[in-house]
Amino acid sequence: MGGLLSQLAAVGAFDAQSEPDPGGDIVYLWPECVDAWGHWQQLQTQWRTGVAGATGLDYTGVRAYLDEQGIEPGPERRELFACLQACEFASLEAWSELRAKEPRPPPPTNR
Repeated sequence: MGGLLSQLAAVGAFDAQSEPDPGGDIVYLWPECVDAWGHWQQLQTQWRTGVAGATGLDYTGVRAYLDEQGIEPGPERRELFACLQACEFASLEAWSELRAKEPRPPPPTNR
């Protein structure tokens, strides 16, 4: 399930400062992925950011969210966390690829 969610995260990767694209790709979920995808969507406020943008999820916030949802520690929670990490990694990779495509200003010249 993690591989599918990481692909979905890449499709759904977003810039928090941009508006959703109404003409964007339609994403269909397998029934067994709907729950994890819903949790992933709820955690979009839990990104740690730095000068270069998002650096990863705030795992303390993720853990607090999972606790609040009543998801007890155990195999099911570990699997969900692995799926969330797959989404996180795919999003970070997609953002990195987008940054690499952005035009860079020319270096300053010494005068």
